[in-house]
Amino acid sequence: MQDSNLPILITGAGPSGLAMACALQQHGIKYRIIDKLPQPVTTSNALAIHSRTQEILADLDILPAATADANKLYATNLYAEGEKILHIDLSDIDSPYPYILGLPQQSTEKVFNQRLQALHANVERPAELISIFQNDNSVTARVKYSHNEREEEIRCQYVVAADGSHSIVRKLLDLNFAGESLAEHFIMADVKIHWPLPHDQVHAFMSKDGVMAVLPLKDFSRVIADVSHTQEFADVTNPSLEHFKTIAKQRCPVAIEFEEPTWTSHFWINQRQIAQYRHQRVFFIGDAAHIHSPVGGQGMNTGIQDAYNLAWKLALAIHGKASDNLLDSYHAERHPVAEGVLRATGMMTKMITVENPKLKKLRNTSLQNLAKLPAFRHTMADQMAEVKINYHKSPIVANEAINWLDLSKLTSNMAFAKGPKAGARLPEQAVARLQAPNDSLSLYELLKGPQHTLLLFAYQSTQQQVQQLMAIGDWAKQYYPGLMQAFLILTDAHQITPESLNEAWQSNVLIDANAQCHARYGAKAASIYLIRPDKHIGYRGQVIDRDNVEGYLQKVLV
Repeated sequence: MQDSNLPILITGAGPSGLAMACALQQHGIKYRIIDKLPQPVTTSNALAIHSRTQEILADLDILPAATADANKLYATNLYAEGEKILHIDLSDIDSPYPYILGLPQQSTEKVFNQRLQALHANVERPAELISIFQNDNSVTARVKYSHNEREEEIRCQYVVAADGSHSIVRKLLDLNFAGESLAEHFIMADVKIHWPLPHDQVHAFMSKDGVMAVLPLKDFSRVIADVSHTQEFADVTNPSLEHFKTIAKQRCPVAIEFEEPTWTSHFWINQRQIAQYRHQRVFFIGDAAHIHSPVGGQGMNTGIQDAYNLAWKLALAIHGKASDNLLDSYHAERHPVAEGVLRATGMMTKMITVENPKLKKLRNTSLQNLAKLPAFRHTMADQMAEVKINYHKSPIVANEAINWLDLSKLTSNMAFAKGPKAGARLPEQAVARLQAPNDSLSLYELLKGPQHTLLLFAYQSTQQQVQQLMAIGDWAKQYYPGLMQAFLILTDAHQITPESLNEAWQSNVLIDANAQCHARYGAKAASIYLIRPDKHIGYRGQVIDRDNVEGYLQKVLV
């Protein structure tokens, strides 16, 4: 029999809810996850897994299975009136995964469910929330199991609402889903195609007749077309093969041969967001919190990243280690991200579907000129990959002030000022262990898991300064047992004597032989970075003082 008193109930087993379940498993938190559907989705729906989300899936031990079934997409192309006007190469994205994984949603959910089964967990279905009540200490949810009409009352500490754009939790709490419905109408098909363009790139065609895009997957391609202003197709809700043949002939500059589609559908775009992601003990993630245009494929990725941001905070709260400020920071950090996605995808949708001929010409000319700028192409790639999302304005991140009056540290201060600020995502860089200096390791590999991590940079430090850094690491691990790990990063193995390394540090001293990692972090002097479990920087400073680190942690943890 299932436990009716537990830390967390997750409502909804789409990608966001499943990501939450897997993340909570990583933190050792008990939960139950329910879904009103009798089985997982069988349609492709969301298709693109971007670089930042791949980093999360790697941390949750899901990425290898997802990659095995996916098609890697290394570039995106935009055409106007038959001419390629923009090519965005994704290979220089600042991530271990500089590409898009093209994977149907049913396959994404499959690998999440397989991971849960390997961890001896499962989704309860069909099970629907029918009432919810919360007080200062708990939430009571009533759930109905439609296969046998049984009802159960579940008491938990928190509820995570991941139940989609028609969220029952949102309706039960009478929350407004403010926003707008756009006029643009799209049709889409999952279909095998034969054409001369690369199968490892995304292609979007803008023409006088409208927009058509092709996203190649492993076994088929997703074809999407805007039919808002095409009179003969504008009201189509059950598109056929002939519809897509006609559209491709009008809009695509190369010949396409279609096989029979395995699935077709249509959609109008809604852009909506709830005002608050936290309502006492109920938290909203994914489509239950925000929906927006599918242009750019940001929706599912944003929802999975919601879950990753929230899971570690709930875990610490359940362990009695989180301040209420930590839980409040979920809304403070994620609401602006989705707000930005709504704004950007809405603008992109309007840009690619513009009807006015003069505006079309201005759009095409502007994009052609911008495409000549490497900085523009790089920015577009990073935005698509979501690697530049940051929480610089979060109430739970802190940058120690730089002492610009100390002119003897002017060089190191200038370098540190250019380094990644608190709130930024962990910059990727290769290092090596002291014991195996020739074996390169990525920081993402080293920091994998649910702990906070202190990165202690010892650039040109004396042995006394190195010992001071290690003492801070020892204190943090002892004061927050099981929650904290620390790595000392040296540019030269001679900065430390072997006899000064106790057993706890044997495998946690790293060598940055060419100082590239130090340079990446602006560490031209001894520096401290505290990395959160979601691999964002929580704190950074160049003053080697335990009180500074302790003062920051006491504002966030208990």
